[in-house]
Amino acid sequence: MKSIRKFKIFYVFIFLALFFFSFVSNVYAESGAMIIDLDEIVDNNSIDYYLDTEDLILEVKSLKNVNRLKDFKNIRYLVVKNVKIEDASFLNFPTTKIPGLHISNSVINFEKLDINKYDEISITKCFYLGGDYSKLPYVSEKSFINPEYNMTENYTKELDDIAKSIYKYGMTDEEIIRAVTEYIVDKMEYKNECPDSFEKNYLNGCGVCEHYAHFTSELLNRLGVYTITVYGYGGNESHAWNLVLLNNKWYYVDNTWIDTSKSSRFAAYNSYYLASPFENNLFNATHRVEMDYSMIPTNLKSKVSILEQIKEELKPKPTPTPSATPTPSATPIPSPKPTATPKPSPTPYTKKEEPKDDAVLKILSVAGKEIELARGVYEYKLTVGKTVEDLKLIYAPLEGTSEVTIIGNEKLKEGQNVIYIKVKSITGNSNIYTLIINKSNTSLSSNSKIKELKIEGVNINFDKDSTIYKIKIGKNVNTLKFNIKLDDRKAKYEIIGNEELENNDKILVRVTAEDNTETTYSIFVEKDESNTILFIVLLIVIITTSEISVVFIFKFIKKLVNKK
Repeated sequence: MKSIRKFKIFYVFIFLALFFFSFVSNVYAESGAMIIDLDEIVDNNSIDYYLDTEDLILEVKSLKNVNRLKDFKNIRYLVVKNVKIEDASFLNFPTTKIPGLHISNSVINFEKLDINKYDEISITKCFYLGGDYSKLPYVSEKSFINPEYNMTENYTKELDDIAKSIYKYGMTDEEIIRAVTEYIVDKMEYKNECPDSFEKNYLNGCGVCEHYAHFTSELLNRLGVYTITVYGYGGNESHAWNLVLLNNKWYYVDNTWIDTSKSSRFAAYNSYYLASPFENNLFNATHRVEMDYSMIPTNLKSKVSILEQIKEELKPKPTPTPSATPTPSATPIPSPKPTATPKPSPTPYTKKEEPKDDAVLKILSVAGKEIELARGVYEYKLTVGKTVEDLKLIYAPLEGTSEVTIIGNEKLKEGQNVIYIKVKSITGNSNIYTLIINKSNTSLSSNSKIKELKIEGVNINFDKDSTIYKIKIGKNVNTLKFNIKLDDRKAKYEIIGNEELENNDKILVRVTAEDNTETTYSIFVEKDESNTILFIVLLIVIITTSEISVVFIFKFIKKLVNKK
């Protein structure tokens, strides 16, 4: 019996191996050309092997080895990815025409490119630096991510009017970005299906991430903030968000995730608003792009801005000074006869209208700790550690157009400090928040680490210094049971997003230390929807069948080999 069983297992293995080999061979045969990375073959000293290879697709991902391009004889297609090309003359190397050149996710100046070296040139999602792209076949303005080429030609008046309604005279660029984000988040509702055209949908407040990103770009560029729509991946899904230029630095803003986050609005702002693309932060841990945006210049100005026009319209007009009039000569006035003084008629009672309390904050975070704001309460107390010098405040007014002024949050002294936050709304109402900050003369613990984290029924290899994890759970699991022990008993933690779990959801475990230092652990959830168990059952059935199955498989393999 043992020999028969081994015989059956052997032929099942051969059958599966032949099937896999046949599949891979067909895929390779259909693809035809060989795809090679130029840097890789130069670095491992195998370039000579490929110089005469037929039908070669050559990928260029940096400029460090482009001097070797001229050595290749049979390039079918040249693919340039994620490269800053200020001088395109290195692409003029072919002595005979190459069928195709494709450039993607790059920054490029076409001025020195000889288009006669290629039969076909295509451009995808590149930033245009200069040169006459109109001479390039198959290339249009839509090939570029520059905002001036992606602004809508429809609904210009409607978008101009919205931009005008958001801007208040004297706003800084950061205040403009904040006001636009508040407008988008309040206006939009995330929906996969909307009834109208692309632009009409986001104007009506309906759409997905691409609608959010385009709407944001349209408004910010009109208000003078250079903004690009970014395409990449959020989690494991295709996603769009924005790259904004503030004080000559690039920052990410994802208004979709701010609006749809399962965590609090404060937490969403902290993670997805004005996040650096070049730092190790939660935004970059959850978002992925194909382009290195540090290649794009940082001295750019929006070419579609109407900000100066808006400023001119809102600019306070000087009050004319009345001209002096001559004083008339004095005329004697006769003394009036005494008359009875009439009694004043009673003034009808009218109920005094309560002023609208719109000069308030809806979000306030002090030193990383969110303050629970209460209606009508304008004084709050907080203790910080002795090492805190300047206090970082994150805030959002109820009305995005309100003016917020902060006094006293820098150079804190030991003991009691007072910080004033003045909120003035467009209607003229104002309120002043008072923060009484006690700077302790003793050190508060800054330990915001988790000592031990376990999830019931889930295998997670936890390390307190690692903040990003990916776990697999069952298809029907909707919530997880956590067992958490903190490094410091004085710290506190909260779990965000652990309800109604779906595939590719994210759970946050945020730990706040005694001195308000925060550490956020991100756990990405993947629901197991594979058919692995079914495959194993079928394989067991095949292996444990009778000798007839072995004969059948043998004949099938023989017939397959004869056909080959």
